[in-house]
Amino acid sequence: MTEITDMETIPGESNNQLALTTPEAQPIKRRKKKSMVWEYFTIENVSAGCRRAYCKRCKQSFAYSTGSKVAGTSHLKRHIAKGTCRALLRGQGQDNNQFITPYNPKMGGSEPPKRRYRSPSSPFIPFDQDRCRHEIARMIIMHEYPLHIVEHPGFIAFVQNLQPQFDKMSFNTVQGDCVATYLREKQSLMNFIEGIPGRFCLTLDMWSSNQTLGYVFITGHFVDSDWKLHRRVFNVVMEPYPDSHSALSHAIAACLSDWSLEGKLFSLTFNHPLSEAGLENLRPLLCVKNPLILNGQLLIRNCIARTMSSMAKDVLGAG
Repeated sequence: MTEITDMETIPGESNNQLALTTPEAQPIKRRKKKSMVWEYFTIENVSAGCRRAYCKRCKQSFAYSTGSKVAGTSHLKRHIAKGTCRALLRGQGQDNNQFITPYNPKMGGSEPPKRRYRSPSSPFIPFDQDRCRHEIARMIIMHEYPLHIVEHPGFIAFVQNLQPQFDKMSFNTVQGDCVATYLREKQSLMNFIEGIPGRFCLTLDMWSSNQTLGYVFITGHFVDSDWKLHRRVFNVVMEPYPDSHSALSHAIAACLSDWSLEGKLFSLTFNHPLSEAGLENLRPLLCVKNPLILNGQLLIRNCIARTMSSMAKDVLGAG
């Protein structure tokens, strides 16, 4: 009976050995790592079934795989792209592939990655000093910030934490960038105006400062080839003597010459009281430089708002 029992257990043992050796005979093929993070990380076996990713720059370790569970590479990308690598912040290994906006929120160890919604991946953008200067000038123009904002301590601290590579800007530098932006936009508008087939209507408004200086704001209104109405501020002309009869004539002549509008003017509208002497001083100038339609009959003295205001004052004064 003993021999029979031994003979019955032998096939079972051979089956167990076959079951144990079968997985080793068919190893699992791993995909080739294609992510760019592997240029900055290495994988090392910590223990049986546990592997961790080590940063080549700061030697900090991150979870990668435990058994069959793989952590992925999102937290590794954040370590490099967002500047949490302390070695990267110290300027080690800087090259043309330097990433933008390095930032170190905490000097302690790494925190477990938070759950985030998956978003489409975007390529890393290299730092561009000229592009940043252009955007700062554009920001100042759009929001009418003072030019000295680039020298404020709070702004400097913010920019240095956002991008340590950015060189501080002075008042003169940002002033030159704003002027260059203005000239660029002006040239773009002039190229657009050259293709307008119709004529232009100008509206003028006079502002006075506390120094008794006058500023003539000239706005152009025109329709493009698609019958779309456009409104653009053409000029702001300083007039040292805003009450003189030739103040508006000088501003209009400068606008027509600056934007090459000779022969393209259709009408003028003033939001400033214009005397008869000033009107007669303006009409010959326009007749020489621009053939007005209907012999200048469309040279409007005041806009409708000014006319209604004058009528209301007359009615109140008569009552």
